Amino acid sequence: MTGNPLITIIIAIYNGETFLEKCLNSVKRQDYRNIEVLLIDDGSTDGSGRIADKYAAADERFTVIHKENEGVSKTRNCGLDRAKGDYICIVDQDDILAMDYISYHLNLIKRMGANMSLVPQVVMYTEKNSTYSEKKKEDEVELWSGEKAAAQMLYANIEIGPWNKLVSRELIYKNNIRFHQELFGGEGYAFSVECFQHSDKVAVGYKGVYYYRLDNNTSGMSIYRPNIATSSIKAINIMRDELYLDTRTMRRALEYANWNVYYVMLLIMHRSGAEKKNREQYRNFIRECHKYPFSANFGPISLKRKLKGMMCWLSPQIAIGISTRKKTPRKYGRM
Repeated sequence: MTGNPLITIIIAIYNGETFLEKCLNSVKRQDYRNIEVLLIDDGSTDGSGRIADKYAAADERFTVIHKENEGVSKTRNCGLDRAKGDYICIVDQDDILAMDYISYHLNLIKRMGANMSLVPQVVMYTEKNSTYSEKKKEDEVELWSGEKAAAQMLYANIEIGPWNKLVSRELIYKNNIRFHQELFGGEGYAFSVECFQHSDKVAVGYKGVYYYRLDNNTSGMSIYRPNIATSSIKAINIMRDELYLDTRTMRRALEYANWNVYYVMLLIMHRSGAEKKNREQYRNFIRECHKYPFSANFGPISLKRKLKGMMCWLSPQIAIGISTRKKTPRKYGRM
């Protein structure tokens, strides 16, 4: 690694004018300055493209690519194909970065001699408050194998999006890793697991530097969309079919991930009150949630989640009802 590596930040944009400026402002104010920001406008029909153009005109580090609408996977791949940085990170258009997001990730990589960095948890953010469930101290740093990182993600112990990590461009290009273009749900999950499997060392830190927006009503995690659910299930099948580290650990983790995707989709369906409109999917998901893989009880999941899985084996409806009860998380720093 050179002393001042170039970092590529890829932001796929589609009709995100409501929150886009806050996202781009947080990128612009990064304390690490040697960055290129690729704003890939996926055929937006609102003012998102004009906002992106404004930032590119004011800051030479920002580049805008306008293209026809093709979906998030093709849009991010467009950024990957054009990235010049030594390291690459993905940012969602409605999220916010702490000022030291890039420098923190880069220091993790330098300190541990890794080709990837990871912050397992993100700050859950709304305009009114933010919450962060700490599992480790902020100054704690660990070194994981790629297999451990992949398994931890498959066991849902870390956030499954592509945006909580910094990845060596060499790792991505050498192994021809791209977002699966047929996916529009679970695409970041599959991408991340593939990157982990090809990584020798993953540097892990626990500082809250990525703010994931919860108050975006267009988010795939806010309302239930049958096509997103179908794509998320397909992502698991792709990961199984293209398994690079074919080990007992990974196979067991994939069994749990397969069960968990049905469980999560049921949760979103229930929170959205969408069971009646999607009766066939609902019945299918209930059947699949009955198939809790008891091999997961030997994996790195908590006793609470083991009990939840066994409850789901007995009655998915009761398990979902318990899981959707409101909780009051602790407040974290405002942005």
